[in-house]
Amino acid sequence: MLHAAVKRGLARYLHARPVHPHITIVTSRQFAAKAVTRLSWKHITDLKSLREYLSDGALLVAFDTESYAYRGQRSWGVSELGFATLQWPCPGLQMPVSYRVFAQQNNVKLLTIQTKERNQKGIERTSSPIVHSNGIEETKEAIRSFLPTVKKAIFVGYAANNELEWMEKNYPELTDYFVAFIDVQELLMQRCREETPSLFAILPGKISLSSALRGMNLAQNCRDHRSHRAANDACRFLQVLAGLLTYRPLTLASPYGHVWNSLYLQPHPSIRKKYSMRLAITASEGNVLPRRTAEELARMYHVFEPVAVGCYTGKKNGKYWWLAFGDQESLTKCVVAVDGSLLDGITLETKEESERVWELRRAQIRAKRLEARSVEAQSNMSI
Repeated sequence: MLHAAVKRGLARYLHARPVHPHITIVTSRQFAAKAVTRLSWKHITDLKSLREYLSDGALLVAFDTESYAYRGQRSWGVSELGFATLQWPCPGLQMPVSYRVFAQQNNVKLLTIQTKERNQKGIERTSSPIVHSNGIEETKEAIRSFLPTVKKAIFVGYAANNELEWMEKNYPELTDYFVAFIDVQELLMQRCREETPSLFAILPGKISLSSALRGMNLAQNCRDHRSHRAANDACRFLQVLAGLLTYRPLTLASPYGHVWNSLYLQPHPSIRKKYSMRLAITASEGNVLPRRTAEELARMYHVFEPVAVGCYTGKKNGKYWWLAFGDQESLTKCVVAVDGSLLDGITLETKEESERVWELRRAQIRAKRLEARSVEAQSNMSI
């Protein structure tokens, strides 16, 4: 079996290049769309249509599945199911960071169903009731007991390919319970395309759940992230969806680096990554830039829509900040506003670095590598 990262890289490669006429590549979004078509559900793909569809109320049912590998052995099939329900509209909606508090304050119902494959796993935290199932019939009964009788229930997923596949294969009768389908990841991509087209142009085709939570300032601490249970994630789906429906601010990090945590950010642009438009910000001669974190820089310059930011504090090239942009217009606006401006009494200077300069640096690195290999080959021949 291919590693997940290899699969993602292969998918991007095939998407960017011509495909053999006898090979059909089906993307995850296409898979979900075809499944929804087979199930005769209404597929809601934009926020405007969703708000109109929810105007007369509906029950939002988020569904997530998990598979568990024990001691290196892959768990074939689903080992845990998680459900979360939220009645919409929700009067007095609260948007706390913790999914547990979100569930308590907004009357979100949770359910965790564990199958036998997961019984060897250590205890993980969850606010959800846990039902231990010994077969598909017990699983069906638990789901039937949990879901209320309503006229309008909407299936809520997040890149829900596995969930749709499980439902079609194991519990096709459950599909009759729903009348519409929402993919929260799809709605996030649509909003990103409208609000930050320069960032959308370089996104790898999807936004992870953790990135969405960080972007809405709903990210939890590392201890809470260990609560990786299906019901917990299903509740997080509803959190993000509620944020989209209530126009909660969304600031997504560039795929080139995390702007929310400087510990995971390159101090300067990587030579191997093609930032086509870069800008270095330094202090005037004799001065030093004030201390700023990557997150603070992202907030300071967010109006110019940078796709990546960073801080370099080494002694080799002096202290500087850098920003990368998706288009020339944004870079030019930043130069005009920042160059010669004052920050904490220090005059800032900017230096634009073109792609040509970075191509020359890459060429120099390749030349040095070839030279080193040639020397090594000659030494081996002499031996």
